[in-house]
Amino acid sequence: MTHHINSLRGAVMVWLISYIFFLLTLANNFSASHDSIHYLNGIVSGQHLFHPHHLLYHYYAHLWWLLFGNIFTGVPDFYIIESFTAIWGSGILAMSYLFFRNRFFLTRGMSAFGVALIAFSFGVWFYSVNVEVYAPPIFFTLCALFIISRKEPTPTDVWKVAILHSFAMLFHQANILFAVVVIYWLFAHRGKWKFFQAFARYAVVAVIITGLVYVVCGVIYEEKHSLAAFTDWVLGYTQGHSYWQPISAQTPLHVVAGFSRTFIGA
Repeated sequence: MTHHINSLRGAVMVWLISYIFFLLTLANNFSASHDSIHYLNGIVSGQHLFHPHHLLYHYYAHLWWLLFGNIFTGVPDFYIIESFTAIWGSGILAMSYLFFRNRFFLTRGMSAFGVALIAFSFGVWFYSVNVEVYAPPIFFTLCALFIISRKEPTPTDVWKVAILHSFAMLFHQANILFAVVVIYWLFAHRGKWKFFQAFARYAVVAVIITGLVYVVCGVIYEEKHSLAAFTDWVLGYTQGHSYWQPISAQTPLHVVAGFSRTFIGA
């Protein structure tokens, strides 16, 4: 119990230190290779706040901007919104510390060193100090993984993972792929629960939460009142864009290029 409390204290310290670090290094230039400037304009203007691929980021960033923009009136809008992103980036580092301490059983010093390696990598730093959408879903995914990696899971963990995975998907649609990990976890621990019942609980909770929020945002706020309009809105970039391509001989090269950007800002 003492070790657990100390780990939580350490995670809080990691969050505070990393948040200060991110605030001191917020980005003030927006490259054409990123969507940040488009996100920024939409968040500040309050238009199209529910992007189908990352449904909740723009809306909550807009609320954050409304609150703190009126308090820190002399601070540029993009710094205000980036400070919202930095909250989630700091959460990623705090969860990383908990993994090092409670899953890999490293010392405080080695755990801090591991967190520093992550913090100073390009990907984690850049997506924690910019107007970007990836930090929140990674935080929720790490929270779910932290539960999944427990030695002795309990049936209540299924509900927790389902809720966390739902929020990960709501902050970025691509996190639906994490379902493969969850299903494997449910199957691997079928001695703790009946697999099909556990899977049904997980699927029902995830579908209800994610589906309900999508319907509310799509129909009420984005005014997609027909099934065709709603479907086109949800599919978004998956149709008529070059972002989605079939598997080909170039796929491994694309994967390597994308992975390298975790470490190299080029």
